[in-house]
Amino acid sequence: ALLRVKLQHLTEWNRQRLNLYERYVEGFTSFLQSNQLPRLEENVLASPHLFVIEVDDREVLKAHLASRAIETLIHYPAAIHQHPAWDAGSTFPVAERLASRCLSLPFHQDLRDDQLDAVVERIREYYG
Repeated sequence: ALLRVKLQHLTEWNRQRLNLYERYVEGFTSFLQSNQLPRLEENVLASPHLFVIEVDDREVLKAHLASRAIETLIHYPAAIHQHPAWDAGSTFPVAERLASRCLSLPFHQDLRDDQLDAVVERIREYYG
């Protein structure tokens, strides 16, 4: 029953998330490289559920943001082949590099403009 009620809002929430995604990209393009930002394919209907940036110094940036009351998450701290259930001694350098560099920023349909602007500004502040 709860999901039936929420489903009525799905289109609007998806539109809000897409708007947030676009605002983040616009805010970061002046100081982050495009390969550090998530990309949506053109002409593809998509609704991002995370906004993940790729940075060299993830833990330091995460601490910087936390000290300014901005919560970030590391959704995938290890590449799948590094988990004990999977580990077969293989190496996948690209997956390992990404797992050590990805940081999820606040991203949900209720994120206010001023909150998003604060995230962008604190990251801009960090990179000087």
